[in-house]
Amino acid sequence: MALLDMDEIDWIESAGNYVRVHAAGEVHRVRGTLSGIHERLGPERFLRIHRTIIVNVDRIRQVTPNFHGDGAVVLRDGTRLNLSRGCRAGVQRYLQRYAP
Repeated sequence: MALLDMDEIDWIESAGNYVRVHAAGEVHRVRGTLSGIHERLGPERFLRIHRTIIVNVDRIRQVTPNFHGDGAVVLRDGTRLNLSRGCRAGVQRYLQRYAP
């Protein structure tokens, strides 16, 4: 099992009883729940953008709204992730508070 530095993690998605950790151009499968991993990593550094996705806030380049309340989060490397309607307000609050 590889040890990952939190700074290398770009985003994490749920996959059944596992999560897929996208870090430094690689994908690592780790046993656990998205909620459990999110709690261990810290919600001040990793933001839930969908019920199946958390993202490293340092990787966010842009948030784009869609017509029906949902949207997309674009990472610095160009990865485009779904932003759910239920998480959108939390993402906006975070960005207003902490974005440069």
